[in-house]
Amino acid sequence: MTDAGLDVPSAWRSAADRILDAGWRTTLIIGETDAGKSTLCRYLCRRILEARAAVAVVDADIGQKDIGPPATVTLGFPDGSRPLAETPPDGFYFVGSTNPIRGMVPLVIGVARLARAAERPFVLVDTPGAVRGPGQTLQGWLIETVRPDIILAIESGRELAPILDAHRHLRILPLPRSPEAKRKSTAFRAQARARSFARYFAAAKEARFDPARLVLQRAPRPDIGGPDAAFAPNRLCGVADRDGACLGLAILQLADPDRRSLTLLTPVPPGQIAVLQFGDLRIDRDGRELREDGVSKRA
Repeated sequence: MTDAGLDVPSAWRSAADRILDAGWRTTLIIGETDAGKSTLCRYLCRRILEARAAVAVVDADIGQKDIGPPATVTLGFPDGSRPLAETPPDGFYFVGSTNPIRGMVPLVIGVARLARAAERPFVLVDTPGAVRGPGQTLQGWLIETVRPDIILAIESGRELAPILDAHRHLRILPLPRSPEAKRKSTAFRAQARARSFARYFAAAKEARFDPARLVLQRAPRPDIGGPDAAFAPNRLCGVADRDGACLGLAILQLADPDRRSLTLLTPVPPGQIAVLQFGDLRIDRDGRELREDGVSKRA
């Protein structure tokens, strides 16, 4: 892959050797934020492809995405021709939030669905960095859902102990942090999400819909205004086909006062859209997250 040249610990090389030698199909990667999970995922992809095997990546790190836009779980099939971050998503599941705790239920469902759809000899699942408090519950559900052949646990101390102790009957391999891992600021993360959203919507077009002909799902949480807030301009939405398969994202541009029509900005062909799922986020065309009053959030 073009991600070659990564500076990786020797323990990571040994882990890749063991996965390849044993033929363990599903690998779950856990670790707190900025521990180097994405770097490990890129390294494992490279090693698997060098071994002339096919690999799938389920990217569940909804706030710091490598594959596809934030607020989604995505499935990608790296082929070695480009960096992992440039791998196009082959499957989506809309979470609607970049906070893995708020989006816990759709996140776990999305991982389950896309991991099942990943028909490759090797599947890597990159998880969110929430590992403390409610994050322990989230990671536990992901482990039970994925049922991995091996868990690669990146930690610097014992921060993952509650999660690992609860699943010590499984195959677990502790690993050190990447020497390339660096703590990122809140501003850096917000800017990275905005760039990712902007790339996704770069080729989007406006399309007008009759709400009566769409199935409307997932009204926003009550704390952001309830059902009426769903139709506020700039609402981030997921769009799905008649079978409920997520096709991608849309931004609600306009809903008339009587809600007899609404306009979406989306790269998804309008004729394929049958379901609209409301998310908790509002973003502008440049991918910047907005407050509920329409003002850009401060990073």
